[in-house]
This record gives sequence, structure tokens and C-alpha cells, in this order.
Amino acid sequence: MHVFILKDKPKPDLSVSSSWLRPGASVTLHCSVRSHSAEWRFYWYQAFFKNSSKGYYFELLPGGKNGTAQNSYIVHGQKQTAGYACRARRGQPEHFTSYSKPVFVWSADSSSATATVKVTPDRVQHFSEESVSLHCEGKPSEWRVMRLSEAGTLANCSVWGTMRGSTCTVKNATAKPAVYWCGSKLGGFSNAVNITVQSKYFYILFFFFFSFLFFLFVCFPV
Repeated sequence: MHVFILKDKPKPDLSVSSSWLRPGASVTLHCSVRSHSAEWRFYWYQAFFKNSSKGYYFELLPGGKNGTAQNSYIVHGQKQTAGYACRARRGQPEHFTSYSKPVFVWSADSSSATATVKVTPDRVQHFSEESVSLHCEGKPSEWRVMRLSEAGTLANCSVWGTMRGSTCTVKNATAKPAVYWCGSKLGGFSNAVNITVQSKYFYILFFFFFSFLFFLFVCFPV
């Protein structure tokens, strides 16, 4: 038996055509390896959270046993939020890269939701200097609030906020677009909400800027 050790095992990058899908839509995965070799074969996986740790485990997507020569793969008819990853292989004997960082794509049929997420304060526009609470209502009672960023990064409230019971509190919400919803270990989910965050100082500067322009217009007419 020959053992081959790669000192610099490459890690591919996975990107998706869209991070947010309507139920039943398709998404294209694109896997890239920072190497000039044209001999890579690509393998495609669905990523799942491990219950016992913070890591992931991976299952091959349909038809992916032998890999693909193309560095893209289309997932047809996605109906629920799912995570994806890829890795690549080349050479004889075979050398595999490590798994890519999982990228998540949100999709859910709101008519099948078993819970409701309520946001306090109850508005779409929020400020980075204030606290925002997201409360999950529904059965079962064990819920966690999830956030999916525009880049496809999925994380639960314990990473970016404080989860107490069925309520997640965020003191400094991210200014980047993100989708939030409630999920349970049994597969239940709530409706999703978009939260936009802006700094109050932006509006203060905006107000003073236009007040200054108005002052110049009135006092120094052209």
C-alpha cells in the first residue's frame, strides 16, 4: 500500500447562483480550485450539521459518485433550505482536495410553515445601535433562530446573538442583507423575514447635509 501525503492540500471555493430561492427553483453550484491543472474531477455534496459538534457531515448529491468533468452542477427543484459543498480529485493515484466551506441556499414553502417569527421593534428598517429581538411561536417549543447571509453563510443565534428560550436578541445587527427564520431539530420552520440595518449616524449626517444645502440656497440665491 502506498501512502501519499500532500503538504499543501488545496481547498476549493464553492459559489452558488443564488442564495435565496423560491420553492421548486433550481440553483447552480460552481466549484473552483486554485490550480492550473485541467485534470480535476469535481464531487458535489449536501452538507448537514453534526448534532454532537459544530462540524458538518457530507452526502454525495444524486449522480455524483464518479464526479463530473465540469466544475458546475445544477440542483433541480430545491424546496427546503440546504447546504452544499464540493471537493475535487485528480491524478493516479487519486488525490482529493479537502471539502469546500459549505454554502447554504434558502428555500421554503411558507404555506407549510409550522411556526411564526416575530420581530421587535416591528419594522423592516432597523438601526445598528439598537437591540432587535426575534421570537419564535409554534410547536414544538424548542426553536432556534437562523440567519442566512447574502454570501450563503448560515449560522444560528448562538453565534451572532443571545438565545433565551424561543427568543433571540441581537445587540449589534449586521449591516449586510440577511434572511432570518426559526427552525427546529424536527425539521419544522417558520416564515422568513428580511432585516435591513442602517446606522442612525447616516440619517443624522443626511439631515445636516441637506439642511446646509437649504441654508445656502436661501441665504445665497443664485
